[in-house]
Amino acid sequence: MNTPIDLDSPLMYLDPLQRQVPLTIRQALEGTAILGGTGSGKTTGSGYHLAMALLSHPARFGGLITTAKLEDRAMWERFVRDAGREDDLIVFSMKPEDEPHSFNFLDDPAVHTGPGGQIFNLVSFLETIIKSLERGQKGGEAPFWKHSLRQVLRLGMLLLRAANGHISLQDLHQLVVSAPRDARQVADWQELEGRAANLSSSELETLQISKEWHTDSYCCDVIDRALRSVTTDDEQRDVEHAVQFWCKTWPILPNETRESVSMTFLSMADYLLTGSRCNLFTTDTTVSPADTFDGKLILIDMPVLAYQDVGILAATIWKYAFQLAVQARDIQGDSRPVFLWSDEAHLTLTEQDNRFQTVARGLRCATVLITQNLDCFYEVLSGNHPQTAKYAVDSLMGNLSTKIFHANSSATTNKWAAELIGKQFIWQSHSLGENGSYNMDYYEGRLSHSSGDNLSAQRVYKYQVEPIEFTQLQRGGPTKKVEAILFQNGRQFASTGSNYLRTVFPQPELPQATEEEYLEVQCPHCGEESTWNTTDANQIAECPTCQQEFTLPTVN
Repeated sequence: MNTPIDLDSPLMYLDPLQRQVPLTIRQALEGTAILGGTGSGKTTGSGYHLAMALLSHPARFGGLITTAKLEDRAMWERFVRDAGREDDLIVFSMKPEDEPHSFNFLDDPAVHTGPGGQIFNLVSFLETIIKSLERGQKGGEAPFWKHSLRQVLRLGMLLLRAANGHISLQDLHQLVVSAPRDARQVADWQELEGRAANLSSSELETLQISKEWHTDSYCCDVIDRALRSVTTDDEQRDVEHAVQFWCKTWPILPNETRESVSMTFLSMADYLLTGSRCNLFTTDTTVSPADTFDGKLILIDMPVLAYQDVGILAATIWKYAFQLAVQARDIQGDSRPVFLWSDEAHLTLTEQDNRFQTVARGLRCATVLITQNLDCFYEVLSGNHPQTAKYAVDSLMGNLSTKIFHANSSATTNKWAAELIGKQFIWQSHSLGENGSYNMDYYEGRLSHSSGDNLSAQRVYKYQVEPIEFTQLQRGGPTKKVEAILFQNGRQFASTGSNYLRTVFPQPELPQATEEEYLEVQCPHCGEESTWNTTDANQIAECPTCQQEFTLPTVN
């Protein structure tokens, strides 16, 4: 782009029917949270109007869109078509009928560059996506296991970089699998072979085990090549430290400890290295987050609720890589704004989201997180530390300047919203009876008397919006009106004279999905059910749970 963007120009109107209350680009870049219960109209109400504003603006926002439900793709394709942006849409999908795309995230410059160095950044990235599969698990994460996993990833990558000149997920997986698990494997087999005639039976067994490992192990081959490849004293020191870990420390760890640490990584890697997913994330790169800076719209068509863990991994990889790419770009006056759209945001929430949101405005990225209620966020971050999760969620919500509340039955969310908007003193009338009475106004510090008729006024301190009011908002449907109560940090709305706005978002006429459009199919291998589009009928499919292929049934 060559024309500087006026960040204070309207992006949309928060009151679409009256068009009196604009949301500027700058305010959108400060982040938006949309909360509403199932059927509240959050997606087809405020979500629709914000999405169309981002897509239709002359600045041609680029964007990353993660999906939660099977119907999300069709909905966004409709939005993009209505905005005239079909040429900008890139669909990242496992479906054979789609144009094939791949993203090797470990090779992406935004992932492996930065002040921490290549290996530090790659370890942090892998650790984040591994955690995405453990969200909400009870028991927390003991520091020992966390540091041990980091050590395995870091020292494995260090050897691979020295030996191969690059780092790949396949190579790291193979190194961990072939690493020594018995001290006898790393014994000096050549020394033993030199005195084979005098060896005891146990020493002969050690010779055989050691010779096998030195001959067949990929880990051993990497170690040999890494030691021969070093050219500086620093590299020599680092490689020798890594060799010491893999050949001295790793083999003597208790089996349960070693297997637990290694399987934490291997189980995640297996998701990405098997089936058609291997082509998506571990080959070359045809599309990357940086493409959004040129106005591309990347739609991740691997809905989390249908693809389960695979969908969570895909969305987390893309979201985190996108955030890192945004953080790495050089912002100028004409830099194109971008957006990150996450519906059912609790399904892919990470600790990085809050860190990113603290700097997103200056990086020209509008974050939109949509979820049912705060309890969803608390649950996925809780583990054994619910109070810590509350602090994390409250901090994230505090960094999203605009909060739109639709109809909700969550008492936690409704009270939180009422507390956010705040309380004020108001005059409240009440009946005194026929004789009147004296009233002490403690706020004003004076005594008042009322007599004659049966009414008096009392000043009370109460919520500006009571929690119950959030349960009574219109949810669209036949009226096509979706009500919302909106809070925006640092703003006073004329209609209420306060920091909140009561507004209505008209629903668009969107095609409704029918039950016949989807198949619920039980995998013949593992028995788990998964959801498929009827257009996939009679096709070869891959079970999201066990990764085995099977043929989908024909639709009658």
